[in-house]
Amino acid sequence: MVIRWPGRLTSGAVATGTVSTIDLFPTLAEVIDTPLQDEQFDGRSFRALLTHPGERYQREDLVLRDVNGRRALVAGAYKYISDQFPPGVKGPKVEEELYDLGTDPGETKNLAGARPEVVAKLRQRLAHISRGD
Repeated sequence: MVIRWPGRLTSGAVATGTVSTIDLFPTLAEVIDTPLQDEQFDGRSFRALLTHPGERYQREDLVLRDVNGRRALVAGAYKYISDQFPPGVKGPKVEEELYDLGTDPGETKNLAGARPEVVAKLRQRLAHISRGD
């Protein structure tokens, strides 16, 4: 993502962190000092990433969906992909997937079989998020 904000951002600065398009609205609202009162948004502001690019930015859990509704959870360095499809959606039989994005950003080595404790934890976290806990 390339962002230009004259007078506020250092030209040529590079910041690293995980953000999503759902984070744009909360970020813009914070930038223009407009509180989002009594509203719940899935996105989170990443203004701190913009204004302090040298500092570590860690977004809390990020839930993704593919075109068939299959869900994934990015939490820390891991990306967990569920083997379940939403009710009423028929998809092919798939396996759970787990990737360490820190060491495998191209998602080439499925670690689900090697790290069942991480899979269980992220499966449970995704279920809690899905229920709105």
